[in-house]
Amino acid sequence: MMNPCLELAEFSQGLAEPALIALASPSWRGIDGEVTRVTSFDKTQSRIVKLMHSDADIYINLQQMYEATQQASDLAVGANVVRIEPSQRALVLDDLAEKDGWSACTLDMTDDRDFQQEHIGLRKRFNASAKLTIDRDPFAEINNLYLDAVACQAPLPADTPWLLHNLELIAKAIQASGVDRVPAHGDGNISNVMVHTNGTQKLLDWDSAGNLDPYAELGMLLAEFHLGELEKQAMFEMYEGRFDDALFQRAHLYGTVDHIRWALIGSIHSKRSKRSSMEFTKFSDWHFFLGRMDVSESDFAERLRRV
Repeated sequence: MMNPCLELAEFSQGLAEPALIALASPSWRGIDGEVTRVTSFDKTQSRIVKLMHSDADIYINLQQMYEATQQASDLAVGANVVRIEPSQRALVLDDLAEKDGWSACTLDMTDDRDFQQEHIGLRKRFNASAKLTIDRDPFAEINNLYLDAVACQAPLPADTPWLLHNLELIAKAIQASGVDRVPAHGDGNISNVMVHTNGTQKLLDWDSAGNLDPYAELGMLLAEFHLGELEKQAMFEMYEGRFDDALFQRAHLYGTVDHIRWALIGSIHSKRSKRSSMEFTKFSDWHFFLGRMDVSESDFAERLRRV
């Protein structure tokens, strides 16, 4: 019987092997789907086959993911789509292989100004494209995830209600200033970024894509890149073309929101997922900690006021 990944990649013969090691800590990598590299028998072609895990449905709309992945492919923002098989929960993509000059982004790359400029341009290219089908509201998502976590008795820290109360304050401050939505990748995780030796970048894993406040996506990047305050301001100015304090505070606060969203996703996975070897609780605890640190900042109330 043919390996289903070989069949999906349309290679009658070849080799199918894991494309990466799945990690739930410190990075959420390879968690939403099983990623396989399929190489043709003559080794002249290779493709990536991604089979989505069912437990990822708590935070992924598959149809929107397929739509965004294809749109990114058409724009050359993401990997080229070979085929999409919704009935098999599968994506088949061209392989951005090391032999062709590609490698996964690492944290040491993210404080480089040229890298940041290229990365911002990549995301803005997608932001300027056609609207996707579904709008994303991170605050509504967090509310739904919290209800799900309580219902399944997922492990939550004692101060979760306090954290959620502070997210409500962020939501009110942002909503009062008005929100525009653009098509966005919606995930700042650097493991989703592929970098070529010539500096070109591609975005993978469009699982969190949707029409989103662009400063929410920027806030995810500022949080993920682990920059200091001044470095965050400089990257914001690169993104915006000028420094706007209100919009900078908005982006910064969205980074806090994203930490709590991922913390809840990790917590639910630790309770429901059958993949017991994954460090979901550790991942969840880490993001709860980062969100707690942000909310506990002495200038948190001042950030809210300045949005």
